[in-house]
Amino acid sequence: MQPKLRTLAIPMPRRSQLQALLARLGHTPNLALSMLSTTISPKPYPTSPIVGQLQGLYVIAALDGLDSYVTTSIMFTNKQYNRSTIQLQGTRFIKQPVGEVAVVGGTGKFRFARGNATAETYSLDVTTQYTVIQCNVTVQLS
Repeated sequence: MQPKLRTLAIPMPRRSQLQALLARLGHTPNLALSMLSTTISPKPYPTSPIVGQLQGLYVIAALDGLDSYVTTSIMFTNKQYNRSTIQLQGTRFIKQPVGEVAVVGGTGKFRFARGNATAETYSLDVTTQYTVIQCNVTVQLS
């Protein structure tokens, strides 16, 4: 069984407090850590129903500051997949228009999941640092 999830719109929060703290401590641009906690919806509109939450972190560690390591969990809260999770992990190459990371596991209805997730920027507000990411997740269950 290989369910393919619909496109998930992931609004990314403004600059995190941890990122601001690292900047105040004088960390260079080639090392930054951001923690994520945001809602997930099937469409990129504010009125779209929330189907889950994305939590995790990404570390920018490339010398040019453009590549990052990502580890996140998608936690579903909708009726169909409630309390099931999908774990994502990998390197996100910012220079590529569409990033790809691995699905390395899951829980509940996604137990033992494997697959991949692609992500690309749907919209970006530079002033507020508010970004909507379009994410397509394909999982294979064993």
